[in-house]
Amino acid sequence: EQIAAAGFPAVHAQVPAGWTVDQYREALAQAGLQAAPGYFSMPLPEQGVDAATTYENVRAAAGQQAALGLSAMFLACRMTKDAPRVALPGIGADYDEGRFGTILEMIGKAADIMRSEGIYPLLHPHIGTWIETESEARRILDAIPADRLGFGPDTGHLTWAGADVKGLVSRYRDRIGAVHVKDCKIGVRD
Repeated sequence: EQIAAAGFPAVHAQVPAGWTVDQYREALAQAGLQAAPGYFSMPLPEQGVDAATTYENVRAAAGQQAALGLSAMFLACRMTKDAPRVALPGIGADYDEGRFGTILEMIGKAADIMRSEGIYPLLHPHIGTWIETESEARRILDAIPADRLGFGPDTGHLTWAGADVKGLVSRYRDRIGAVHVKDCKIGVRD
């Protein structure tokens, strides 16, 4: 109700654990809200979740989004509080080419699963995750074709990471399915 009272007609969709899609849809309706594209935070095996479990969770989350009538969903790497990039955000800290290869493979597989559920996955670079820099986002978007993976930029996170947001949005404009619009105070970041 607070979100609706603030003037927003929709909210980032995420069915709470233990709820059915119908229960969630009813709660949104009672609050006067519609569902907006949700977010899948993809863990890596190094974070204690095996790939098979991750893919099962991708399928379930995408299925819920589709059942809510959505056609797109943000797809990002999971961020943990003790991650190297949380301690040193926005600079691509602790980059590892082997890890990046694993992420690229997992993003591709997750994207294909989402597509099979009728959801267009939107790559979402995010501060504190293994996909936070412009170069990381570009490499993934250039490696996975547009029919498999879209782009869901976040203006604040990309600005924080020093990305050319205008250039990224222009380059991948045909792949953008949703955007997180945020402010970023450069002085605070610096």
